[in-house]
Amino acid sequence: ATVTGSGTNVGGIAGSTGDCTISNCRVDGNVSTSGWTSVGGIAGSTWGNCLVVNCVCASTVTGSTAVGGISGVAMDYNQRFVNCEFLGSTAEYTKDGGNKHGGIVGCIAADVDSIAIVNCFARSDIGCKNNSGYLVGENSFAGAIENSNLFYVDINKTAKPFGSTSAASKLSASKKTDLVLSSVATTLNKYVADKKEGNVPLSTWVYDKITKALLLNSFSYGSEQMRGSGTKADPYCIANAEHLIELANKVTSGETFTGKYFRLTRNFVYDGPQIGVYGKDFCGIFDGYDHKLTVNIKMTTTGAGLFAQLGGATVKNLEVGGTVSGTNVVGSIAAYAHDGCLIDNCLVSAAVIGTEENCGGIVGIAHNTTISNCRVDGGVTGGSNVGGIAGWFQTSSRVVNCLVTNAITGEKNVGGIVALAQYGDLLIANCSNYADLIVTEDKVGNCFGGIVAYVKGPVDSMLVGGCLSDCKIAKEVLGGNCYILGHSEVSEPLTFEEQYYVAETPGLSDYGNIGADATATEITDTASASLKTYASTLTRYARSKTFEDITLTSWKYDGTHLAPKNYVNLLSFAGSVFGERSLPVLIVIGVVLVSLIITVAVLFVKKKRLAKKEKTI
Repeated sequence: ATVTGSGTNVGGIAGSTGDCTISNCRVDGNVSTSGWTSVGGIAGSTWGNCLVVNCVCASTVTGSTAVGGISGVAMDYNQRFVNCEFLGSTAEYTKDGGNKHGGIVGCIAADVDSIAIVNCFARSDIGCKNNSGYLVGENSFAGAIENSNLFYVDINKTAKPFGSTSAASKLSASKKTDLVLSSVATTLNKYVADKKEGNVPLSTWVYDKITKALLLNSFSYGSEQMRGSGTKADPYCIANAEHLIELANKVTSGETFTGKYFRLTRNFVYDGPQIGVYGKDFCGIFDGYDHKLTVNIKMTTTGAGLFAQLGGATVKNLEVGGTVSGTNVVGSIAAYAHDGCLIDNCLVSAAVIGTEENCGGIVGIAHNTTISNCRVDGGVTGGSNVGGIAGWFQTSSRVVNCLVTNAITGEKNVGGIVALAQYGDLLIANCSNYADLIVTEDKVGNCFGGIVAYVKGPVDSMLVGGCLSDCKIAKEVLGGNCYILGHSEVSEPLTFEEQYYVAETPGLSDYGNIGADATATEITDTASASLKTYASTLTRYARSKTFEDITLTSWKYDGTHLAPKNYVNLLSFAGSVFGERSLPVLIVIGVVLVSLIITVAVLFVKKKRLAKKEKTI
């Protein structure tokens, strides 16, 4: 929840507290006051025998004077802050400016009798320069402060550990970066060592290798609470089905999460509801972080997918397995994606099943959406407008660097990459289809195409460039079935460049009724050496094309598929030690090996010269 005040003493847990213990609490909602002083992530002010232990604040705390990640101001006697963590930021209230901002305590008052700040960590963005610090903003206490094991990361590199301190009460602290946070966790845990504060056992600390974050383990993050604050640096971390259900319910209730970041932290089976409902947008950034969701989503109303509807969202680095089934508008990642969505680097091993129209391996309907670097290995089944990537492909949508491998089955308008293309400026480039097209009903007007089934006007422009179709079409239909394009109502706005196909079904042509100058090259020699040559040809085409915000990748024949060379096509996707996340490690290993080789070579040459010199002597 968001906590907002207009006076003094505003806190995420308590406004003002004394003779009290606050333990094992976490605040993610923003805390702010338009008043003058004392606002804290946990408590606005603490006084008189107050203990704050095992507490985390990951929110933005906003105020003028005495603003702290844990406590705004500490005063009176016996104040203890032990095993606490601030992962958020402080901000000045614009009306009055700011003073005395600190990651743990904003201001230590002069009347404090005794105070301890022990075993704490701050990874905070301090938004005030006046008497402000990463741990303590201003210290007016003249006595000695009990302190040890205080660590911080200097995010904005403008604050000091302690903004204002007296000489007699300087605290000890260590500046630590993300590269050594695992060792910091070890140091903090040495202090914990089964200790208690009052009757509260001290929580252990953990360095999360996935999120690269140092976390206080007070809460069972994996089974109870979704950790994170939704920022790019501290995303909401989804570790289990309960977390995903929580997200699904909030989107269904109308929360869009615009600009909020989510990260999947492990593989798991998800048998819960789809995220949102058709007509309710998810607008955040969802990073699968190379993990797999095995889903079982069944809908009897319009719109079935992991996400019902994406609006300006990003979904990336995700594998979806299992089954997604529905009636009309069905896709593994999303039923409907629009308003500038990006779906990137996703692998689909799930079966996508629809009974009516607009079914796609990635999305059912794509409107002003970019789908890039994706692979669909699960089969796609539907009625009409059934595509390996998208069912209905609309207005300024783009599909690039994608591969489809499994069967695509439908009654009408079945396409290896896209089924029905219509409206605006459209782009399909650098795509490869190995999925066989299976016709379930032979009707007049049926269209089947290895890349695109049917182009329907109006269309402002459409480029299909650098694509390969290597698929069988189960039977000839009355409307048109071809290796590249089944049928088009329009001609002039269409451009087809560098199209290739393998004639798996004898007697079919490359294009249906198009009315424009469009040709494709048949690949008759499918030996490995020949396909590697075609990979070079398609790579040259890819490098010749430039687009404002997307890059066409090179091609590679891997012994099975001639396909765009992207991450999901070439590497074991989930949990591979050679995955994208390991690239920095591989670079370091490479540098070390090269250095070692050079060192050995130099020593060998020196030894040889020395031996020659001794022989001469």
